[in-house]
Amino acid sequence: MKFGRMILSVTLVAAAALVAACSTTCGKPDVCDTGTAAYAQFTDEDVATMTTKLDGLAGLPAAQ
Repeated sequence: MKFGRMILSVTLVAAAALVAACSTTCGKPDVCDTGTAAYAQFTDEDVATMTTKLDGLAGLPAAQ
């Protein structure tokens, strides 16, 4: 019984190691190595436009 548990645990550890190794080497780039932003960078004009639209939806008067 102990021998069976030992073989099962070694098998599970080996399977977990294979899954972990594949998750980092399956042809997909490492996210830490890429220089792209996680979201689009907004310009000042984009922010002003969105602020105006959201203020209008909220019923706030337009900024002077």
